[in-house]
This record gives sequence, C-alpha cells and structure tokens, in this order.
Amino acid sequence: MRVNRRAFTRLSLVCGLATLLGACRRSEEVPVPTALPIEAEPGEVGATARYSEAPMLAGQVARGELPPVDERLPEAPYILEVNEEIGVYGGAWRRAYRQVGATLEASPLPLDNNLVHLDRELALRPYIAESWQTNEEGTRLTWHLRRGMRWSNGDPVTSQDYYFYWFADRGYAEAERVSAAPFLTIELPDDHTFTITRATPSFPTLPPSYVSPDALRLVPSAHAKQFHPDYVEGGLAVVRQRARAEGYPDWGTYYRANVLADPSNPRPGVPTLLPWRPLTRRSARTILYERNPYFWQVDTRGQQLPYLDHVLCLPVGGEEPLEMRIQNGELDFQVEGLLPQREDAYRLAGYAVQHYPSGEHIVLQLNPSTSDRVLAALFAQREARQALSLAINRDQLSALYDGLATPRQFSPISLSCFYDEALSGQYLEYDPVRAGAILDRLGYGDRDKEGYRVSPEGAWLWLIVQSPYEPESVGGRLVAAVLADLEALGLECDYWVRSGDDIWASQVRGVLRASLGPLSGTLLPTLFITGGFSPLGPNVWRGFGDFPDDHYIGRLNALFAEITLQEPEMARRDSLFREYLSIWKEELPVVGLLGGFAQVGIVKEGLANVQDGLVYDDVTNYEAFQHPQQFYWHTPARHALSPAELEPLAPASAQTPATRS
Repeated sequence: MRVNRRAFTRLSLVCGLATLLGACRRSEEVPVPTALPIEAEPGEVGATARYSEAPMLAGQVARGELPPVDERLPEAPYILEVNEEIGVYGGAWRRAYRQVGATLEASPLPLDNNLVHLDRELALRPYIAESWQTNEEGTRLTWHLRRGMRWSNGDPVTSQDYYFYWFADRGYAEAERVSAAPFLTIELPDDHTFTITRATPSFPTLPPSYVSPDALRLVPSAHAKQFHPDYVEGGLAVVRQRARAEGYPDWGTYYRANVLADPSNPRPGVPTLLPWRPLTRRSARTILYERNPYFWQVDTRGQQLPYLDHVLCLPVGGEEPLEMRIQNGELDFQVEGLLPQREDAYRLAGYAVQHYPSGEHIVLQLNPSTSDRVLAALFAQREARQALSLAINRDQLSALYDGLATPRQFSPISLSCFYDEALSGQYLEYDPVRAGAILDRLGYGDRDKEGYRVSPEGAWLWLIVQSPYEPESVGGRLVAAVLADLEALGLECDYWVRSGDDIWASQVRGVLRASLGPLSGTLLPTLFITGGFSPLGPNVWRGFGDFPDDHYIGRLNALFAEITLQEPEMARRDSLFREYLSIWKEELPVVGLLGGFAQVGIVKEGLANVQDGLVYDDVTNYEAFQHPQQFYWHTPARHALSPAELEPLAPASAQTPATRS
C-alpha cells in the first residue's frame, strides 16, 4: 500500500483512536462528573444566575446581543481546578509564534480541544466528552458529549460533529483523506452520544501511532455542511464552482481549509471550542484572539473561563527575532523557541524563569531500509550500532547546552514507570578505540586512499545525515560535532539540512540514510507511543519488501500492534511493553545522544496561575498543559489591549457574536 504523508497522518489518527480503545481498562466506565457545588448568585444583569461572566460579555447580554451565561454553558460545564488561585477578568496575553510562510503552517496558539485530556498527574480524564465506556473486549467505545455545549457561534455541539471529521467525506477522492470507514464504524444513537466499533479485530496494515489530539477531533458540522456536496443543493458541481470562485484549486482543498483545519489554530468565521476565537484573518502576521462567549468551562466559583479578554500572537523571525521581543518586554508568557542556556539573559530582561521537564531526546536514527545497500548492511548489525554510539563524545554535546541536557539513550525518562537506568545509560561512554576495534572485527577495517573505511566487499561507505537543525544553531553545532566524531572513526559523512517534511519524504522513498534531530514519546509510552518507540516499522521499512524472517524489527512491531491495537487490559499492556523494551535494550535501534531536557519558560510579573514544573512535551501539548484559560493579571487594566491596538486587527463584523435564542 502506498501511503503519502497526509494519508499516513490520517491512518495514524485512526490507529490512535484504536489505541485509546485499548488504553481504557476492561469494561471501564468513566462517570459523569459531579455538578458544581455552588449556590445561586446574582448575575451581572440582575437575574438570579448560577454562573458569572466577564464584564465584556455581561454588557453584551444587557444589550440583547447574547443570551445569559447560564444559557450559554453546558448543563454540566467542565470545572477547571486552577493552578493556584481564583482569578479576575480582563487583560491580554501576548506571546510570540514562529511564522512559517503566509499560511501559518505552525499553530500560533497551542490549546487543548479534545474529548479527553491529561491531568497534572498524567491521568486521562474527560474533557469535551463528559464520560465514556468500553465493552469487555475493548472493541467498542461509547462517548457522551456534554449536553448543552455550544460552539463559539452558539451552534450546539452534537455527535454529528465527530461524524463529520472522520466519516462525512468518505468516497470523495478530492478530499485526499484516508477514511476511517474500512477500520471503524460509527453509530449515532442521539445528539450527544456516538459509539465507535472496530471493523476488524486488528489493523496489521496500519503504521504505528499514538493517541493524538487529532484522533479525538470534532468539527462544527452545521458550519461544515455548507462546504460538503452531500448537503449543498447542486452537489459536487456547485461546491467545485464555489471553490474556484474563492481561489482554491479544487473542492478538496476548499473543504480541508474551511472544515478540517487545525483546531488549535481556527480560522476567523469558523466556530471553535477553544477559550478564544480568532478575529484576524489566518494570513495576518499579528493575530488577535478574543474570548469565546460560549466557552464551556468554569472555575470552582462558577466564573466562566477564560479570565483574559484577548490573546495577541506576535510573529517572530526575519525582522522581529524572538530575543528582541523578549528584551523589549513585549511578551507575557512564552515557552516556544526559548533556549535553556539563555536563562540568565531572560532574567536580566525582567522575567521570572520556570523549568518544565520533557521526554524529548536528540537522537541519531540509522535507516535499516535505506536503498543504499552498503549502509543498510552496516546498520543491520547490532555491534555496528553499538560502535557508532561509543564513537560519540556526548560530554562535548552536553556542553553545547551548558549541561542542561544529559547523555542518555532514547528510553523512558525517570518520570515514567518504565524507567530503566541500565537502558538509558548503555553505550554512552566515549571510547573511539573500542568503537574502531568493533568495526575492524566486523570487516570494516580496510580504508580507501582518502583514509575512509570501506565495506568488507570494498564498497564506499557514505553516511549522509539529514537534520532540521540549521548549521549556525546549537543543534547544528551538535550535528557537526557528531559527524566529526564519526569521521574520526573513519566514516565519510555529509550534513544535509532538511525540513521535517523533507526528511519524512526521503524516508518514505527509501533514500534516507540517517537523520539526527529531536524525538519525543518516552513519557507515557504505552498510552502515547509515538514514532520514537517504533521508528522502524512499516512506515520506515522501505525498499526490502517484508521484514526478514525473525528480524527484531518484526518482533518489535508485532508487540507494538498487540499493545496498541489488541490488548484491552492495561496491566497486560504494561507487561508487553516491558518485553518490548527488553528487545529495544538489546538491539539499540536508535542511537540516543542527549535527553533530560528541562525547557525554560518566561513569565512577566503580575501574570498569575502559570505553574512551574509542568511537563512540556508533545503528549501534553506543550503550553496547553498549563490551561491558559485560567491565566489572569493581578492588575488586568494595566495589561488590556488599547483601542489603538484593537482597531487595526479586529474586523467590525467580528466584534460582536451573533445573538442566539
């Protein structure tokens, strides 16, 4: 089966949902949370209300532009236990984001928008969904949405919203999406319930994946129907005509842009469930978000969240480098893009500095299925992988990060119950003499006229390492140091700077020889296994056809499939993963370089409920783990956006939400 990168992403998400089916304990039922234990209190407009709201919304209620807050919230809102203290309304959060082209491929405001989320103890909890149940076999998963929840335009949230993401566009090739239909079936018994059932007992053709937020995504179906041929009079011909009229090359691009866009980066006019809705167009450089009047969360006193009125996302790169914005005091809370070794400079700029542990590593991945058969034969040998690991001076690499990252192999970090000290510490010593002796013994002792090692058959060994790190960056200097060590071992090396997408593309084509860069996935490996803990599966193994008989990669992937797709018992899953790790430990599939990163964040004085020490990792969705909807200012008036700041950014049509009955 040929799978492009977009298709792989969709397949991964289907597989991720199946992972969640297996992640819940047998016949587990998550109950509906207890309602907020508060007494009725006076609302802003004089009526008795259970909940209170921001003054900017209370004014709209008084003018008849919005229904009362009690009517805008679900029957059972999500009750957020704030990090430190109950907040007050007002003010704005200014943060920076890196703009990648005019279309903002990177999300400027990472926030959670999922059926479930991780709490501070890294336990899976209901979120948009109020509860869920699984059957005894772990093959059926039933979700219950919060009754009365609404999108930011006031439309109700229904089970159709999940259907539209996964199933509505099946059968339309222009959508360029892998439908869930061959693998999963869906039932919608009512507006607030949907059940997902596995269509087959296992998914042997699917690549490894993890429980991605995208696997549990909802889209606003009432909005989506105006772009879908099944719901537009005139069908596909009409929506194709609309797409061309709006400058899209085809209907599929039009549909994806207006319906399936990243929910953490919503487009103006597209309803969202996030705490803030965007007002500026997607292609704008400075992006303004305003509070969502229908946001479905409250604090423990019944105050509708978020506390902050606005978020202002400022571009960095080119003429506005991140460091300049920090030195000018333009940012309020920022983690993305900060360097741990610049911690002192951030303090001198007037910020408090916090530290967030992460499961991220920097690793050297050797592609065993590369079309370069000479290198493939080298990489296939366990002792050769061990030799390459011994040839690298990790103390020198750690010094590049001022000791804020430590030498370790890619493995579960100490926060994980799967932490293995021996695994994380093996083959880390810098011993180029031993490394050279191993390669000599394996038949790679002969050299060409330039002094580089050749294969036992006398063939040229040319190691091209692709990396996303720019040469002048700290990561780029790390790549250069690693390649210098491997050159000293006798391997001819080249360093190619490539984007993550380009590295992936060369991997799929089978031409990737090696890559060096960041890799996550060690925090909660049995629930959130990312590409890291099965990097050698069907998504990588190209060019050689099937796995060789009894190859360790085949054993890893068989265990991976059993853990993520077949075994419903968590205790059994844990046991299988320990077996997986024992093979990983023996074979060293990935050469780990550094880990133990503690990402730094900066916080301006007066911004409250930003908690130090929270995990900053892909499985926690980075800054989203802080729940920024509960950030607040001690003196909000001093940090509000002025009319002069708002007017150029906020279109008049977006200033006031539509009135809902």
